Amino acid sequence: MEENLVKELEEIGLSEKEARIYLAALELGPATAQQIATKALINRPTTYIMIESLTKKGLMSSYRKGKKTMFDPSPPTQLKYILANQKRILEKRQTQIENLILRLSNKTSTTAQNKAAVTLIEGIEGVIDFQNSVLQMSTDHEIFELVNIDESKKYIPKDVFADDLRNTIKSLYRIKCLYTSDEKVALDKLGENIIFKSIKTDDKIDAELIIYGQKATFIIYNDPPSVLTISSSAIAKTLSAIFNVAWQKS
Repeated sequence: MEENLVKELEEIGLSEKEARIYLAALELGPATAQQIATKALINRPTTYIMIESLTKKGLMSSYRKGKKTMFDPSPPTQLKYILANQKRILEKRQTQIENLILRLSNKTSTTAQNKAAVTLIEGIEGVIDFQNSVLQMSTDHEIFELVNIDESKKYIPKDVFADDLRNTIKSLYRIKCLYTSDEKVALDKLGENIIFKSIKTDDKIDAELIIYGQKATFIIYNDPPSVLTISSSAIAKTLSAIFNVAWQKS
């Protein structure tokens, strides 16, 4: 029996013994439990248990032949339904988790809700994590951004974002961006949902600030960049108020 096939079947959701029973059945074709057990080198009581489990997964079937029960493996194409079933389970769990979060949030005290949570992630992974976090909020929220475009280009390469997350964000959310740059920026190519205003300052901006929902994220321009996120409704509202004052005066 090819051990690499056993491992690959384990990776898609079968147990080791299920994988061995299924491979043995494929090699034998219709066979008795004893024949499958002998081929798989697994005792017969365990073989019956594994056959029952594989049957529930749609990978085995049985029929009577005289006085014997014969077990027949489903074709390998049936394996794709395991993935479909896993997706259904994950979708159900996601709904359960979202409902649980809502119910638990309703029970959380006002003091706990206002308590700030701070996370720090080093490297480009932190930028990607931040963008995924943005996509979790509803599309009726605005995003406020303060960015030093020159520094951002130095430390945050455009080609690091999987699935072009930034373009997805720009297509879903209305963004107000205050920016500083020593060079002329081609703003007309950056998205219809973004409104830009240039600001002049003698002080160097060494971190990008993004305010979204109940969070504020600072992307600190380092090599690699550091991403500091504060989850706090109070802090997000305060920074939003400061941003709007700067927006109106720019």
